[in-house]
Amino acid sequence: MMKSIFHLSDKINKSDSNIKSTFELEERMFELSAEEEYYKRAWDSLSKEKDQLDYEYEALIHELEERASYLEFSEKQLQEQLQTLKDEHVVSLRSISTLESKVENLQQYFDEKEARFAADRNDMVLSKTELEKGANKAEAAWRKTLWNNACTAEQLGKELERLCLQILYF
Repeated sequence: MMKSIFHLSDKINKSDSNIKSTFELEERMFELSAEEEYYKRAWDSLSKEKDQLDYEYEALIHELEERASYLEFSEKQLQEQLQTLKDEHVVSLRSISTLESKVENLQQYFDEKEARFAADRNDMVLSKTELEKGANKAEAAWRKTLWNNACTAEQLGKELERLCLQILYF
């Protein structure tokens, strides 16, 4: 009789230990699920940010094209006005010289603006490339985490199944 009481006590202790292990596994699975959700949200956030940057990049390109067109139009207009002034005011060399100086200054201004716009565009292209690289790295890390989580979940499932079988047969 005493022997069977000890045997029953051992079974209860093993059962308590298995329940604790199962609880710990379920707790770990919940943590991994939360971590996976965090990475999904981070990925979505990066995707939205990339989309926003793409949109802003396209808007800036469009704006630069409009400004370049406007600058070309303005330059052409100024050159036509200069020619008209030359034709009408041949006598006034001083006025013509002044106007030519103004046109040269405007041309230099437009050239500097155009150079700055080109530099800004190059900077945006570089920034976009860096963001894409970062997004690709983040995606690779996310995929690796998903893979690791899947492997861990599979191992945990197998361990849980093994523990359930042990509980049933003990």
